[in-house]
Amino acid sequence: MHVLTHVSPESYLVDHDRWKGLASHCSDAQPINGSEILQRQENLAKILYEDGASAYIAEPGANAQYFGNISEATWRLSERPLLLIILPTLEEANIVAKVTVLTPAFEETRARSLSVPGIDVSYVSWAEDEDPYTVALHALSALELEGPIYVDGMMRHFIVDGLQKAAPGVRVMSAPPEVTQLRARKSQAELDLLRCANEVSGCIRIWMWLAHWNHQGHRSLYPGRTSPNVHWDTGITSSSDDRRGARCCRSYGKMGLGTFWW
Repeated sequence: MHVLTHVSPESYLVDHDRWKGLASHCSDAQPINGSEILQRQENLAKILYEDGASAYIAEPGANAQYFGNISEATWRLSERPLLLIILPTLEEANIVAKVTVLTPAFEETRARSLSVPGIDVSYVSWAEDEDPYTVALHALSALELEGPIYVDGMMRHFIVDGLQKAAPGVRVMSAPPEVTQLRARKSQAELDLLRCANEVSGCIRIWMWLAHWNHQGHRSLYPGRTSPNVHWDTGITSSSDDRRGARCCRSYGKMGLGTFWW
């Protein structure tokens, strides 16, 4: 580990890139893989089947990313809906999640390039002169829709209204707690990512505080200072979050804090 000692505050603040190494801090963290998303879809399908629900529908966002790897970063929201539809089907006494992606016809090629995990993912396109919600529900007609359709609670209202008008005999409703709580149960892979993000945010908080303090003309905080000196000069005490962030930076040396601690 690289440790900085006997460094003047002036030379350190001017010459050192305080963000160096931040981008690589989580380099060992692994992204959520396809098999984990498949398990999420299966868990969702079981709840849908037990509730007698016809389907779960989400548009690009946190829930579509959780269940289908479709985020707002990969598909920007517009007035032309792209929807992730997950259906519970019974195959040989097993409940299976059937995944369908509704896409504007002129963007079908791009939609198919999305990395959407699933068993036999199907793509249904709607033309500019068609009602997308009627097309979506027509794709589900084989199920003889009777149970409610659950939708992402963050879905835009005009999409919910469009689905309800296309299926007047079926209740379109926000997903109940048993569905929304699926995201509350974190896997080990999710915990590892959250832990790393927490460490990085702690590091950033420390550096922003250092920059603010020194900008006020106090040149007392820089790598090499010891805890008693810092407390004496600033009169502050640290929060648990700040200590965690400092420990992160001190332990890994990712941002060059070296022996700094408070």
